[in-house]
Amino acid sequence: MQRIHIILIVLFVSTGLAFAQSESEAKTRGNPSKKVIDGVTYWLIVSQQPRELVKQFDNAAPGASLKVEGVTKVKRATEFGFALFLSGCQSNPVTGKCDVVATYRIFTPDGKLAVERPNLPVWSDAPPKKLDLSKALWVTSSDPTDPSGTNIVRAEITDRIAKRTIILDQSFELVP
Repeated sequence: MQRIHIILIVLFVSTGLAFAQSESEAKTRGNPSKKVIDGVTYWLIVSQQPRELVKQFDNAAPGASLKVEGVTKVKRATEFGFALFLSGCQSNPVTGKCDVVATYRIFTPDGKLAVERPNLPVWSDAPPKKLDLSKALWVTSSDPTDPSGTNIVRAEITDRIAKRTIILDQSFELVP
């Protein structure tokens, strides 16, 4: 499997992996990093070990149940990533495939936009039947001089076929 690595890694993982949710759908109310809309779950996490997360999904047997948890603290000057999971999408009636993209933005502790990655491909295959790792994972790191404090990563997810945009926010604290 080839991966493109600049600051963004585009992943091509197999579909059909089952996913063990750490929260029930009922607990998504009031959680800005997870939403269920029309039966489709969208979930954004921060991972301190994004490459291990990819390996976990790449090496899982079809139908395997995986437990994934995000982190709320990220060590300064280390690699970390943002992962988006989804459990479905609107498919094109002719091709049977979805067309979902996301724009990721990181906001600093003072609320300023630090960086943006627009229109990353999220899902372009048939809709996943279970909560699954999306096709785009943003891997990045902070600078040693970045200030400590709470940052926000925002994923603006657009299902182009359903003509729907969902916004998910996940906070993470940058620590020494």
